[in-house]
Amino acid sequence: ILMDWSPDDQTIIYATAEQVSDNGFNALLTVWAVDIESGETKSLYPARAGKESIYGWIDSCTFIVGAYGFESPHWGLSRVNIAQPGLQSLMEGYFDIADLNPATGTILLQINGVFFWEPNIPKGIYRLDTQNGRIEMEIAGENLSLRGWLTEINAFTIYDNGTDQVIFLSP
Repeated sequence: ILMDWSPDDQTIIYATAEQVSDNGFNALLTVWAVDIESGETKSLYPARAGKESIYGWIDSCTFIVGAYGFESPHWGLSRVNIAQPGLQSLMEGYFDIADLNPATGTILLQINGVFFWEPNIPKGIYRLDTQNGRIEMEIAGENLSLRGWLTEINAFTIYDNGTDQVIFLSP
């Protein structure tokens, strides 16, 4: 189930769900925010698919969320501001993995293996600017695996399975 704390530890994000199958898969219904001090609960948006993930926080009120079905890759990323409920679409389309640099609001996307859904998209690592929604390819290749953002070194880490090397990509 979707659940996360805001960076200032003042808000919890969670989703209500209903069980839709015997094997434990749940369908999310609504995503909520609860203020820790006041106990006020606020509906942020109706969930869009079977599951959703928070990819990171831009500030203490704004987070990035993506949705995915039970047997499909992730699709679509949106910005959510707790003060102004609703989804602000950043991109529509399939991807495998995403991670956020919270200092710049930049997201790296790994697009590799979504050929069944989007066969014409070149495989590789893409950069998504959360301010303007612009997407640009950073590194082309089908053997790349986005490992995530490392605050300690201020860089994204990418593993190249073909060359057995780690790539560090700074903002």
